[in-house]
Amino acid sequence: MSKIKLKALKEVLGQGKYKVKKDKFFIFIDNDFTEITDLALLEKISNAVTELEAEYKVTEYQRLRKYPSVGEQLGMLFDTIKAGGQIDKDCEWFKAIQAEKDRVPKT
Repeated sequence: MSKIKLKALKEVLGQGKYKVKKDKFFIFIDNDFTEITDLALLEKISNAVTELEAEYKVTEYQRLRKYPSVGEQLGMLFDTIKAGGQIDKDCEWFKAIQAEKDRVPKT
């Protein structure tokens, strides 16, 4: 989750050098990292973290799905067409895609 916290820091503060250690946030100032202690700023960072975590959770199924590569999918479609078959729910391509969608459904 530290990647999300770093992203939140960049969203709130803009580009710069930041560091996260446990639940503390640091910014690089004057050749050293300084802890961010301003409560209003910490609240903005916390809100940004909450939003990013919610967005991450909503799209989790997309990261978990492992579809065949585009090349493999095109090969399946080509082989079906070459064999005189139809691109429908009984073709190899559809079954491979549906199997992955069934394995990791949208929540």
